[in-house]
Amino acid sequence: MTNSQLLKLIKEHDICDEDSVEITRIFEVMTDDRKVEIIDDWENIARRIKASREQLEKEKEILLIQAISDIEKDLEEYNKRQVRKKTKKDIDILFAPVISEKSGI
Repeated sequence: MTNSQLLKLIKEHDICDEDSVEITRIFEVMTDDRKVEIIDDWENIARRIKASREQLEKEKEILLIQAISDIEKDLEEYNKRQVRKKTKKDIDILFAPVISEKSGI
């Protein structure tokens, strides 16, 4: 059993490069009997691989969306704190002369 048969099947079923590399590595160390079983059941195996890859991509997308949302919330909170600091500073500057006049400074 050669890897060329496996590579042909991988290409025909449009398996992504990352999965293709891993499958090929594993295939190389299998017994010939197991290789035949893999080739014979390739339709089902390819379908499961693609379904797993699709699920993984969906999960990555969800995590990315959550991360972006968290970053946006953090930025909003940071901006609010900056506005509060600036507002407090502006108020302190405005009222500093009034306070110093009242205290006699």
